[in-house]
Amino acid sequence: MKTLQAFGLAVLLISLPASQARCGLITGFEAGEGHTAGLAPSAPITSVTGNVTVRTGASFTGPGGGFSAPEGSQFAYLSNGPAANGGGSSGTNRTGALGPEIDVAKMSFLFFAATPGILSFDYDVFTSEVSDAESTNPDPVPDPFEVLVGLTHVVRGAISTANGVFPGVGGFDLVNITGPDGSVFTDGRLGFSTVNVPIGAGNHLLEFFVGDDDDDTIDTALLIDNIRFSVNVVPEPSSLALFVIGSLATFGFGWRKKRTSAVR
Repeated sequence: MKTLQAFGLAVLLISLPASQARCGLITGFEAGEGHTAGLAPSAPITSVTGNVTVRTGASFTGPGGGFSAPEGSQFAYLSNGPAANGGGSSGTNRTGALGPEIDVAKMSFLFFAATPGILSFDYDVFTSEVSDAESTNPDPVPDPFEVLVGLTHVVRGAISTANGVFPGVGGFDLVNITGPDGSVFTDGRLGFSTVNVPIGAGNHLLEFFVGDDDDDTIDTALLIDNIRFSVNVVPEPSSLALFVIGSLATFGFGWRKKRTSAVR
C-alpha cells in the first residue's frame, strides 16, 4: 500500500503542471532586445514613422518626471511633437475630420502566433491638448491616438473631446511633464493601463499611432511597454487520466488507513 501511495503522489506531481499558462515576451524595449535610444526597425519591429524612440522615466523632467515603466526600465515613446517638429502626414484621414493627420508617430509589429491566445501590452498617454481644447479658442479636432490589431481598434481616443469617429478621452492627472525630446505635456498623463486582446493563430499586425488633426504645436505622446503573448495549455487526455488515477490511489490509501485505525 505504501508503494501505491508513493505512486499516487508521484502521478499528482507529474500531472498538476500539465495545465498551465505559457507566456512569451514579444518586447519590453530593454537593452539586449535589439532596441536602442534611436529606435529603428528590427525584429520584431516592422516599421517606425516620425518621432519614435526608446526612453526611460528618468529621462522625463518636471513634477511628473522620473516615473517607473511597467516592465524593466525602458519603453517605446511615440510623440507628435516637439511642437511642429514631429513626423509627416499619415496619408490617410483616420478621424474623418480635416484630412490626413500631421506630425504622426507610428510603430508597427508583425508577429506569428502558433496557437490562439491573449496579446497584452501596457500603454500611457501624455498631452497638452486638454488645456488647448478647453481654451477660449478650442481646438476643434484634438489629437487622436489608437492601437490596432489587424483592422480591429483595441485602443482609440482623442484628447478631451470627440474627434470625428474617435471617442473623447479624459482623466489626465494635470501634472506638468517635459519629454526628453523637448515635447511639453502640461496636462500630464493618464497612467499606464494594461490591454488584453484575444487573437487567433496566424500572422498579426500590431500598430501604434498618435497624430495631430489641426494645429501642429500642441504635443501628445503614446507610451508602449511590455508587449507579450500567452496561451493556456489544455491537459492531454493521458495526463488527465494519470491525474485521476493518482488522486484515487492517494484517496484510497487514506480511506483504508482511517478504516483500519477505526477497527483497532
